[in-house]
Amino acid sequence: MITLESLPPVMSVEQAAKYLGVCRATAYNWCNSGELPSFKVGNTRRIRKDTLVEWIEKLESKRGDPHDRNSRHSSPTRGSNLKS
Repeated sequence: MITLESLPPVMSVEQAAKYLGVCRATAYNWCNSGELPSFKVGNTRRIRKDTLVEWIEKLESKRGDPHDRNSRHSSPTRGSNLKS
């Protein structure tokens, strides 16, 4: 199990994906789209530990806002036939 404390200050996308419990392709998609801030060193994409923590905190705060339409968990009627 990877802990936050065991992650290096600057990590690979693979390390971040493993910590987040998502597949490598998902983490790369987040980075390439700009959703998860990252930077390139040569041909390798890297993520700062501080940035990863801030990104997680931002996602957690969005989830708690019932008025945030971009939140994945904001609408209990998502996928239903109810109209708002």
